Amino acid sequence: MSLAEGLVGAETCPAVDPRNNRKLVKDIDKLAHRLEWYRYVFFMSPLFPGGKRLPELERDGVQVWSVNV
Repeated sequence: MSLAEGLVGAETCPAVDPRNNRKLVKDIDKLAHRLEWYRYVFFMSPLFPGGKRLPELERDGVQVWSVNV
């Protein structure tokens, strides 16, 4: 995940809606059980424009961010 072991863990995905097929939940679940100090899920979706943190989607210490490319 990160060059410095145990520091950063992240998952990324493009999605029409990151809630489809529970993709967002699955990515958070995957990171929730890891030991990295900083854990993030980044996704790009037309339903969540702009690059911003979405605390309402977060749990278990995993930050969720929408991004634009």
